[in-house]
Amino acid sequence: MRGSFLRMLVLGALALHARAALAELPRFTIESIRIEGTRFTSPHILVAESRLVEGQSYAEADLRHAIGRINRLPFVLHTDFHLEKGSARGKYVLVVSIVEAKPVFVSFQSLQEAMATVRIISVTFDPDTQTVSTELAPMIARHNEETSTIGARWFVGGNGVAIASVDRGPDTRYSAGYTQYDVLGTRASINVLAQVREVAALPAEFAGDPAIGDRLALQISAALPVFDNQAIRATWYRQSDPYLIGGAARYLHDDRAELSWIYDTTNDQLFPTSGVVAKMGLESKKLYVFDGTRFDGRWNRDAGASAAKYWEVTPLQTLALHGSAHSVSDRAYREYQIGGGYSASLWDRERTIRHGDLRVELEAERNFLHYGDATSYATARAGLAFRNAWGVVRLDFRYLGWRHGGR
Repeated sequence: MRGSFLRMLVLGALALHARAALAELPRFTIESIRIEGTRFTSPHILVAESRLVEGQSYAEADLRHAIGRINRLPFVLHTDFHLEKGSARGKYVLVVSIVEAKPVFVSFQSLQEAMATVRIISVTFDPDTQTVSTELAPMIARHNEETSTIGARWFVGGNGVAIASVDRGPDTRYSAGYTQYDVLGTRASINVLAQVREVAALPAEFAGDPAIGDRLALQISAALPVFDNQAIRATWYRQSDPYLIGGAARYLHDDRAELSWIYDTTNDQLFPTSGVVAKMGLESKKLYVFDGTRFDGRWNRDAGASAAKYWEVTPLQTLALHGSAHSVSDRAYREYQIGGGYSASLWDRERTIRHGDLRVELEAERNFLHYGDATSYATARAGLAFRNAWGVVRLDFRYLGWRHGGR
């Protein structure tokens, strides 16, 4: 009894000490925010995404998180900040300097993939036991894929961004999108993206060109900040895909919806070097079940969670660890993933800001499947990536190996 009381007393003292230490951290009253380095970008969007309010006091960590939120915007490459004296003692002007992307952007990605699989050597039937045996041999299947994008970005008013692009890869997509930031002064954002696909060659049963509605993909998403580094996001997506029903071709809607909570303190959207990003939510997808005469669309309900942590071990090197868990097919099955990565910038920050970010990336992960014959598979990726104000170029090599039947 006495030992329990002493433990409670010590824990209470530690809690009070931690609270006092937090209260003693220096705080800065931000009188105003000034954005430097913007030629195409709307400064109002940057201030809104920082989620800082003029006249409020913030600790240095709060300011760094705000700068990280600005740096995660797709049209911002690098961000820095400093404080200047304000109009009165104890008040400061927050000066944010950015390197912005060009209004015209391009990207190119080349993926060279090797997959460890098996090939059938022979199939024999034993009439005595009425069994079929298959002789398999390991083999490496290779797959190469290249995708490219060219597009343009326009800032509309103080809070809007419109984009248009052409994406070429396994299929060609013509995209148009619009994002409204700081909706009604709430720091919330809404994004609408429409894509028209050029459907690849289909079997003879799908003779004739599909209608424009059958080639249209539409996504609508909204994000509402709930705390400085947290937000609630809702997404709805629709795409039409061809099916054969009773020997006739028909396009059915592939609908998906997601409601998720997101916690993000990373410092970059594409190449994070520090921070944590976590996501947890509900997912739903319309599955089509054929009852013999027609396809019946039914919504499944699944849940998922993922998290990633990044450590900046040196100014040029980063380690990462990530994991996820998801249910599949209306919670009938489960998938798990765990992995780690390493990235290194190939030149210093000054050269990166001047010429672009060039880095090498290594990643390995293991996926565990609770369904089917294959119980798990592993992937390993090595890549070289370059990003500057005009866009992104990536060259990736990936290996995928399956583990079948628990072996």
